[in-house]
Amino acid sequence: MWFEKVFIPFAKWRNKSGKPILLILDGHGSHLTDEMVELALKNNIHLLCLPPHCTHRLQPLDVGVFGPLQRLWEEECDDYVDATDESIPIEEVPAEYLKVRSQAFKEETIRNAWKKSGIIPLNRNIFTENDFAPSYNTS
Repeated sequence: MWFEKVFIPFAKWRNKSGKPILLILDGHGSHLTDEMVELALKNNIHLLCLPPHCTHRLQPLDVGVFGPLQRLWEEECDDYVDATDESIPIEEVPAEYLKVRSQAFKEETIRNAWKKSGIIPLNRNIFTENDFAPSYNTS
């Protein structure tokens, strides 16, 4: 399990203060199990589950990193096709992807994503009334 084998050891190693660790999760039911909650309690990890279907506003990586990554990847694919008249060969996909990933996964980009989400620095007024308006089926 990723949480037990990867997250806990890494987070505890990085936690120099000894304060509780906060893990922010999206609220999808498949991401939280009883075993995970038990492990979190045993390891002084606080789990903050965001409401489902709102990660486009609240989850920092969705807000400010994965969107730009997706756009950069699409541009890279289009540029490759424009230059070669062919799609990217499967064996070249990892190298091409890593080029755009390094552009999207920068410290400044990640910090700005946390700021846009109103998490760090904490900004309780980051959202407007329109952000809480009901959604409507458009199809």
